[in-house]
Amino acid sequence: MTLVDGIPGTSDTMYNVHMFASGKGARLSKPEGYDPKPHYKSFHLDHTAPNGVSQVHGHDIVLYKDFFQDIDLKFYSGSSGARMTFICKPGFIPGNLVLGFQGQDSLNVDVNGTLRLYRNGRWLELRQAQAYQVDSTGTIVALNWNAEYETNGGQGIVTFQFDSYDPHLPVLLQIGPEPMAGANAPDALCWGTYFGGDDGERIHASATDSDGNYYVTGYSLSAFVTFPQTAGIQLVASGEAVFLTKFSPDHELLWTVYWGGAGDHTVGWGVAAKSPQEVYVAGYSVDNSLFSQPLTGAYNDQSATGVQRKAIIGKFSENGACLWSTYFGDGREAAYGLALDGLGRLLIVGETDGTGLPIQPWSGASSWAYAGGQRDGFMALFGGTDQLLWSTPYGSDEDDAAQDVRASGTGFVVSGWTEGDVTTVDGGAFAYDQGVNAGGTDAFILTFNTNAVCTWATAIGGGGEDRPGTNSLAIAPNGDILMVGGTSSTDMPTEPGNGWNDLTNAGQGGFILRFGSGSRQLVWGTYVSGTGENVLECVTTDALGNIYVGGYTEDATLPLAELSGIYMQDALVSDYQGTVQDGLDAMLMVFTPAHALVHSTYLGGGSGLLGESLHTLAWRGALLYAGGHTSKDLDPFSAFPLYNPGAPAWYDDLYFYPSTRDGFIVALCTDLFTGLEEHGHAGVSNGLIVLELDQGCFSVRGWDPGCRSLSVYDPSGRGVQQLAVAAHQRSVTLDLRHLAPGTYLLRSEGASPRGARIVRR
Repeated sequence: MTLVDGIPGTSDTMYNVHMFASGKGARLSKPEGYDPKPHYKSFHLDHTAPNGVSQVHGHDIVLYKDFFQDIDLKFYSGSSGARMTFICKPGFIPGNLVLGFQGQDSLNVDVNGTLRLYRNGRWLELRQAQAYQVDSTGTIVALNWNAEYETNGGQGIVTFQFDSYDPHLPVLLQIGPEPMAGANAPDALCWGTYFGGDDGERIHASATDSDGNYYVTGYSLSAFVTFPQTAGIQLVASGEAVFLTKFSPDHELLWTVYWGGAGDHTVGWGVAAKSPQEVYVAGYSVDNSLFSQPLTGAYNDQSATGVQRKAIIGKFSENGACLWSTYFGDGREAAYGLALDGLGRLLIVGETDGTGLPIQPWSGASSWAYAGGQRDGFMALFGGTDQLLWSTPYGSDEDDAAQDVRASGTGFVVSGWTEGDVTTVDGGAFAYDQGVNAGGTDAFILTFNTNAVCTWATAIGGGGEDRPGTNSLAIAPNGDILMVGGTSSTDMPTEPGNGWNDLTNAGQGGFILRFGSGSRQLVWGTYVSGTGENVLECVTTDALGNIYVGGYTEDATLPLAELSGIYMQDALVSDYQGTVQDGLDAMLMVFTPAHALVHSTYLGGGSGLLGESLHTLAWRGALLYAGGHTSKDLDPFSAFPLYNPGAPAWYDDLYFYPSTRDGFIVALCTDLFTGLEEHGHAGVSNGLIVLELDQGCFSVRGWDPGCRSLSVYDPSGRGVQQLAVAAHQRSVTLDLRHLAPGTYLLRSEGASPRGARIVRR
């Protein structure tokens, strides 16, 4: 068991606490691994250079045979964490079970019977051993006593107290967390799990690929052996490292990559999958020893100086191998957003202090000079071989940063914030245009074509603080742009549109803005406001144009709506002390394409002071993935909404330490969102009506009178068929026999889109 001091900028000091077999019954024993874990880890860090350490598999069971005479020691992974078990064979001598410890400053047994070993101001703990026996049928029978520790005056020797047992049967002494009760499936929660180790984690971004795999990135402070959990050992790592984790469509954990330097602050902020074979990650690091992996033909910068943040970019293979790792800038840069455009080219956005950004003009593309302040935003575009095509700062003479980027086949969109007056570009006669800062911090939004020519740029905000969320942008199927964030302004631009709206801000509220695809006109602008703080961090849409918005809230009056059968939490969860928490709950809101609020829920548990926040949403087929961080308080029975769907899904219901951040991932079943989407709300039409005529053939009716075509989308959102509709037609036959069996989404195109789900058998 090892502790690392973890002080950034200094050489690490290792503090070892060693457990060994002591006394006359002790034996020399070598560990044997059993049941290899299907997932693996790869390490691309400074001390693993030049090639990294790849595909390291753990084991579910590590066995030390005859650790003592007639006593085996087994470590194994359980659903609630790693456990240690002494397997005492019939005829064993209890007095032979003597543990020795070396390297600790002190040890004692607390009031709960837990053995604590202290070193350098921290401690490791072994819970009281629970006693079991195994009868002749193999049934485990719990005994009515625990094997309590005796510390022999603090001399580093620990023995156990035994009570009565059958000497003809084995005795098992199990040390570890209590078994957790099985979770009942909450409505429409397809998967729910913690995602962390023995220290803080945050999930910042997520993505899916064309094969349906799911990726998350962020940072981890936990030991590499505890995140995700590994049996038998606890280790505290030094400093944050980027993690990139891949899950299969069945939620099976496939691999985790650790990427960084020597241990200083290194964080992942964006992820995108070019294909199942190539996954990009971007973020920043204050470490000057980032794992080096130059790529022929790509932009490469393997050196860094100083103690400021440097933007970083990495590319990884389908197996987690590092294909490319580079700094981007050596002043004070950070990459916060990442996307791939319709040509498969990498885009990153972030902030720069103007001293180290690699500026790259591109013929015909828009470019700006560094405008001043302590930082400006920046945007960069890379080519097919990851060579730098274009890079430019953008901002004002005050502080600015670019936050997020999203791309389509016709170009890309950038969001950010400014404290000054940014350069504006006229988007047309109907485009929203705000030429000057309205006060405090304003958001900004820019659009570009595929040649990086800016086609529209404007600030947007009021007299308070207005900032876009972490993953603040989405592009709807019809090309409209959605942006979300948080605001303290009472005069931010609003537009009620035809659906749900809240046109007043009572304090710190969220905001949702929608701009027309061609006009750039503000077609919907609303607050999400109440009696407490609301901040919107992320937004996405599905293939039908339904809108999903997430963030965090301490608002007990959050506007709620419920669809039967969809996960619902109708109130803020109080903290362990029984009061309204100082922390926050995550929240999720779902709107139809016409902006009807069809579902709105809190998403949280009995948290510590850091609360919950939903940072990223990713939609695939009938699943909506939501990721973020949660903070648990001291109540052992409180939990974030969890659900284990069964093998091969990866599931973790253990929260290591109270009141630290842990990541979370949930997958919501969204069939009701993407089927008959409107559900009879006032002023909103019903969905399409579909009747199966024969295998693969369907009769469709019920579209808006202005509809001129029907579109069919596969589960990834890719259009696979379009059928023209004449003005006089009231029903059509849709032939899908040429498509593979599966679930498809049908959408009527027009001013009032309608949709339905079709199953091709």
